[in-house]
Amino acid sequence: MGRVRPTRTTNRLPFTELEPHRFEDLVRQLLQGFRPWRSVEAIGRAGSDRGSDIRAYEAVPGGDDRLWLVQCKREQTSIGPSKVQAIIDEALQDDAETPYGFLLAAASDFSRNSRDRFSDELVSRGVQEVHLWGRAELEDLLYLPQNRSILYTFFDIRPSDHDAKQEAYTRWLQFTENIATWSYEPGADAATWRRELHDVKSAVDLVASPAVAREVQIFIDNIGLGMDAVERAITEVTDLNEAGWVSGVAFGQAMRPYRERMIQAMREDTGLDY
Repeated sequence: MGRVRPTRTTNRLPFTELEPHRFEDLVRQLLQGFRPWRSVEAIGRAGSDRGSDIRAYEAVPGGDDRLWLVQCKREQTSIGPSKVQAIIDEALQDDAETPYGFLLAAASDFSRNSRDRFSDELVSRGVQEVHLWGRAELEDLLYLPQNRSILYTFFDIRPSDHDAKQEAYTRWLQFTENIATWSYEPGADAATWRRELHDVKSAVDLVASPAVAREVQIFIDNIGLGMDAVERAITEVTDLNEAGWVSGVAFGQAMRPYRERMIQAMREDTGLDY
């Protein structure tokens, strides 16, 4: 997968040069640290998105999962109020479930009127949390320390070696912790999962010590054991929310020895706790 390289790091990031699906991949990776997700599904590729590119379920301790819809627009020009209205109308059709949260991410800027229309319209329809990620917000997110590995993956901007290790290791641990809780959701896309696995692991491969690289590969080689544990654990489970929770617990228990060795290797490499 090719990266888009800015001519200078002080230039604005060239979001519109990313392929549409890669822009969606970028947004989905930024979502990982936004909420504690039960699942994050790329539904736009299936052709049945009804106005949404990503559907996510936020895990709420002691409560029902919260539905979020995410729309990604790789627009080159500013998105006006009428376009915002059209995006909302398409995503929230009359027979559609009202989401708890709605996030619109775009490669361009939003006017003040567009931001007001977005917030007012969604709140009037019962959406409780609304977020707009325009060009400025996306750049701010990408330059946060915890997201610098994403910045490198998509735009070839490399942080310092130590920072890169910390960020890449942290993202890998986050990703692998959530494997079971979203990959068994209805509509989960195996190709999308493999692409995201490739991106997150590629960031680790660039900076990992030999010991970390070895333990990461051992973890990957044994993922099947974790998935087998999930299959056994959810055999009698019919409730979707319960299945997600049971899957996460079963996978975590089965993979704990491999995960602990991987974390220990990362601690010894960076001197940091994970």
